[in-house]
Amino acid sequence: MTANGEAMGTGRREVGDNYVLATGEEGAGRLELLDDVYGLSTERVLAAQGVGEGWRVADIGCGTGRVSCLLGDRVGPTGRVVGIDVGPEQIALARAHADSACRSGSKWALGPDAP
Repeated sequence: MTANGEAMGTGRREVGDNYVLATGEEGAGRLELLDDVYGLSTERVLAAQGVGEGWRVADIGCGTGRVSCLLGDRVGPTGRVVGIDVGPEQIALARAHADSACRSGSKWALGPDAP
């Protein structure tokens, strides 16, 4: 590691505890685009892994909650999805997204407050 935090010869820097991508409203568009591009692939992965009715799932780093909603659809009313994120703005967006777009209920937890 060099003095400025760069890993020798890689051009990459250590970011430590700083999340370098935009979050909250500023980053929501990026996450929506990723969902548009990879959403169907994500659904196929969940199906291939057998995620289904009655499962209990934690979505760690849930962001705006789009994958949590997909999980909620798969686990149904007898399952449970808990979306966890350290950013309060992410949890707020996930809750708002769930209210407008999720077909089944999901719970949201902020960082260390997660059940």
